[in-house]
Amino acid sequence: MNEKGIAPPKGLEIDPIKAPFFLKWLNNLYAVFPKTQTFSTTIDPTLVSANSESTQTFTVAGLSTSDILTVNKPSRTTGLDIVQAWASAVDTVSITYQNTTGSGINAGSETYLILATRL
Repeated sequence: MNEKGIAPPKGLEIDPIKAPFFLKWLNNLYAVFPKTQTFSTTIDPTLVSANSESTQTFTVAGLSTSDILTVNKPSRTTGLDIVQAWASAVDTVSITYQNTTGSGINAGSETYLILATRL
C-alpha cells in the first residue's frame, strides 16, 4: 500500500528494503541509453555554386558538440543534397550541401527537423 492506502497492481510492488538497489539499477539503465531531442528550426541556406560543396552554419539552441545529428530537409531540391551535418560548436549546426548541377542553387528558407542523439 502507498501513502494513500492504494495497493499497486500485482507484480509492481517494490520492497522498501530493495528500493535503493532498484533505484540505482534504474538510474544505471537510464545512463546507458542515448538521449534524443528533436529541434525544429528555420534554415535559409545561401547559394551553392555549380558543381561544388558549401558548408554553412546555423544557430540551433540546445545542441552540444557531442551530439550525433540527423537533419531532415522538408523538401527535395533537384541537384542539391545534404552530404553531412554535425554540431560544430555549442548551439551551432554545420551542414555541407552538394550541388551536382551546372548552375547555382539557392534552396530557400524552410523549417528543418534535426534529431540530436547524445550518448
